[in-house]
Amino acid sequence: MRDIILYTHNITSVIYLALSVIIIYTSIKGVILKTDYSDRDNKITLFCIIALYLQFAFGVYLYFSTEEISFNYTNPDSNIFFRFWETEHFILMLFAIATSQLGKIIIDKKQKQIEKHKVRLLYFITGLCLILLSLFFAHFA
Repeated sequence: MRDIILYTHNITSVIYLALSVIIIYTSIKGVILKTDYSDRDNKITLFCIIALYLQFAFGVYLYFSTEEISFNYTNPDSNIFFRFWETEHFILMLFAIATSQLGKIIIDKKQKQIEKHKVRLLYFITGLCLILLSLFFAHFA
């Protein structure tokens, strides 16, 4: 069961990354060409956030179903690999979700089309950078 959840977690990660790249591309295009923020843009943003929440839900299951994670903080440097997955990865993902969700809320409140593209670009680049940073650090943990 855990392997299926891990595989699904990875698939939703790839979906999120692909949708984030699409969002960044369409936002840059919208800012440069001054196009309207369309219903399609809104749906892509919504699907991206849904993928992020699904990824988070699967990640929480993996987080609490792993026997190796001990939550023993008496010597946090004893095993950097587990410390990374226990704290750093989890916190970075929470910030990525908060950033993306906050961006969506602000987008919905903006009236000007160009501002929607700018806000979308800023918040989704930030969320994507947080996730890529976590993936980068995962290779060194």
